Amino acid sequence: MVATLRVDVFDWDEGNADHIAEHGVSPEEAEEAMVDPRRRGAPAYNVEGERRRAMIGATDDRRVLYPVYALRHGRIRVLSARDATRLERQRYRGR
Repeated sequence: MVATLRVDVFDWDEGNADHIAEHGVSPEEAEEAMVDPRRRGAPAYNVEGERRRAMIGATDDRRVLYPVYALRHGRIRVLSARDATRLERQRYRGR
C-alpha cells in the first residue's frame, strides 16, 4: 500500500527552490514526482538531528526524479531533487 501525500503540505522558500533549480528541477516537478502513485521509496542520507527520506517518482511529463526530503513541523520540505540515474529509473519501472 502506498501512502498518500497531500500537495498542500509542501514547504517551499527561496532556499530550497533555488537549490533544486540548480539541478534543473522546479518545485512543481518535485511535487508531481512525490505524489506519483507509482513512486518508490529510495535510500537517503541523514544529517545529525534530522531524518531524511528519498523517493523515485515521475512528473506528469514522465520525467523520473529523485527528490530528498525531510518532515519539518508536519510539512514536507524538499531538500534536493535531481534526475534519477539509469539504475534508479530501472528500479522505478520495476526492472
